[in-house]
Amino acid sequence: MTLVLLALLVVVVRSVLRQVLAVYSNQPWRQQMPSGWWPIIGHFHHTQGTVAGMPAAMTRWANECITSCKNNNSSSNGCFEVDLMGRRMIVVAREDRVLELFAGRPHKVIRNRHLAAAVNSTGAKGVFAAEGVQWQQERKLVAATMNKWHMQDYVPVLVETAVALVDK
Repeated sequence: MTLVLLALLVVVVRSVLRQVLAVYSNQPWRQQMPSGWWPIIGHFHHTQGTVAGMPAAMTRWANECITSCKNNNSSSNGCFEVDLMGRRMIVVAREDRVLELFAGRPHKVIRNRHLAAAVNSTGAKGVFAAEGVQWQQERKLVAATMNKWHMQDYVPVLVETAVALVDK
């Protein structure tokens, strides 16, 4: 029993140390992080501990990032990094940076393989699940309806629907 507890303690300490070292390393690809990072849970406590709290937290962090860019903070490039329960994500908060990423699709910038597998498992074939040549062909069909002006009408309805589904 004691040996099992000791092994568990070693695993937990190792995990925490790896996260701490990852957060505070000076890697060139590192992005700024919102304040309030905690070992193991990262920034998850800012979401009130629920998935439903993520949109508000992400919006708050994106606004902070954009404000930092407007204040000519040289360390801010419109992106920030978030750690949610050990899953580290880079979030792009500026529209011009998002357009740079889209310019690299579908060959230089591809989605996370786990996300692609999740989307494909729902049977949602189409531009939102496509990569490569298929994405290029299908993007032409939906680009006109997915522009900024049309999306301003869609987003509030999508948020309301998502919140209702999460609340169920």
